[in-house]
Amino acid sequence: MQRNAAARATKDANPDPGKHPSTGMSTDTPLRAIRCYCIGCVGSGDEVAECGGEWVLTTDAPCPVYPWRFGCRPETAAARGRDVACDGPRRDPLDAIREACLACCCGDEREVRLCPSNGTGNTTFCPLWPYRFGMTPETARKRGKLVDPPVHS
Repeated sequence: MQRNAAARATKDANPDPGKHPSTGMSTDTPLRAIRCYCIGCVGSGDEVAECGGEWVLTTDAPCPVYPWRFGCRPETAAARGRDVACDGPRRDPLDAIREACLACCCGDEREVRLCPSNGTGNTTFCPLWPYRFGMTPETARKRGKLVDPPVHS
């Protein structure tokens, strides 16, 4: 059963935006964010290895981040003896994150832009949040996208 990573994350604000607040895992790169997201979705690293790339309920398609679930490129995972077979189309990790965010928001680009899962206030933290535009936070910032969590005083 596909579960939303945000549903399993903590409701506390994330004091270190480079780390997931409940797991302490690094989310400072798209591949590490995907690994953290996948662990949040299925529960543990061992379960990530057993994940079959289940269909995302909102899109009726394979999980877009499945090929990168080990936190590295599929070729690297295969060289390490991991099964990386995937029936879905292969994408760039940032494009896959964008697609995952669109799936979470039922295809609504506005909802992706306004996604509250940045770990501030009473919201949960999704490790994909900084990459939800399909680009690095630095690139998104340069293009005027909302990538920095609001600062509450």
